[in-house]
Amino acid sequence: MANRDVARHLSRTGIAVAALMVAFATTVGVGAMVDSFRGGVSIWINDLLNADLYLAPTATEGGGNTESLQPATLAALRAEPGVASVSTYRRTTVDFRGRPVQLIATELAPASQPGYHLIEGDPAAAWRAFQTGEAVLITEPLAYRQRLGAGDTLELASAAGLHRFAIAGVYLDYGSEHGRILIHRSSYERYWRDPNISSAAAFAAEGVNLADLRERLQERLGAIQPVMLRPNRDLQARTLEIFDRTFTITNVLRLLAILVAAVGVLSALSALQLERAREFAVLRAIGMTPVEIGGLVSLQTGFMGAVAGLLALPTGLVLASVLIFVINRRAFGWSLPFQVNPWLLFETVALAVAAALLSGLYPIWRMSRARPAEALRTE
Repeated sequence: MANRDVARHLSRTGIAVAALMVAFATTVGVGAMVDSFRGGVSIWINDLLNADLYLAPTATEGGGNTESLQPATLAALRAEPGVASVSTYRRTTVDFRGRPVQLIATELAPASQPGYHLIEGDPAAAWRAFQTGEAVLITEPLAYRQRLGAGDTLELASAAGLHRFAIAGVYLDYGSEHGRILIHRSSYERYWRDPNISSAAAFAAEGVNLADLRERLQERLGAIQPVMLRPNRDLQARTLEIFDRTFTITNVLRLLAILVAAVGVLSALSALQLERAREFAVLRAIGMTPVEIGGLVSLQTGFMGAVAGLLALPTGLVLASVLIFVINRRAFGWSLPFQVNPWLLFETVALAVAAALLSGLYPIWRMSRARPAEALRTE
């Protein structure tokens, strides 16, 4: 009976169901996009930050990049018996085709190379070419925006003048939407004449206690210059914390969409109450109690919520696909994995039913208080 009533008044219930479906489809689409983005960033940051300890001058803690690691600091780091290998980094900004692009000069330890996931180019050949200093690696956003790929060349203005570099490969990166260029340390020093090193990553020797190693390095290197020593887990957790804080606003937007849809359901049910006043009066007159009337309307609203929630799932997944593979790609140049948390789908249907039921509480209360005799006389 409840389902037939919903179908019989489709002109009103259909609009309410559609509004609820659109709202929850939006939550599914945005939720799946955020989950996919977070999953991609989590995998990327865990692969990239695979060293045990990361070292930088304390002056860079606030985001500055002006102070460098002293040669004596790096020498002491490499001389530490508990350190197996060290990667060094120098980050600067260069102009490429009228756009600022990050240039990262690095001398990577072999253990650091797997952290750069190549999506174009043969990994073995790309790393061999990179080690020569005459080839660079570029990030996916730069390749996408500038229509570049493995085998192409790019020209950069250095302190020694313009120089053309071969592109050995394209790697996955979510660190900059403008793009990054990875260049070997030897080539950077040769053309930019900059011997400075901004940060370093240390890989602990096998069997070394990381906490003890960090304490020894902090004491030894701190005597040379003030430095920060952070384990990779701290940096990974910090990155994901910033990500989660950035996307907190999406939860507010999802809540607003649900509230707007709930108001639509409330309006539709209130209108139905007026239209069906005589019908409910007849039901009351033949013996139905206010509780039974309320149960009937609750079944109707619950059915509307369930239909809206179920229809929202495929619609939301289509929206998520558009956001991930079209909007994000064009806006940032990133390719994201498509990840859907099953809990999100279950939560969507449950919340749709709950929102519909809550929206029906006021009309149910009004219907239960209506006097059958007055309603019949009015009709």
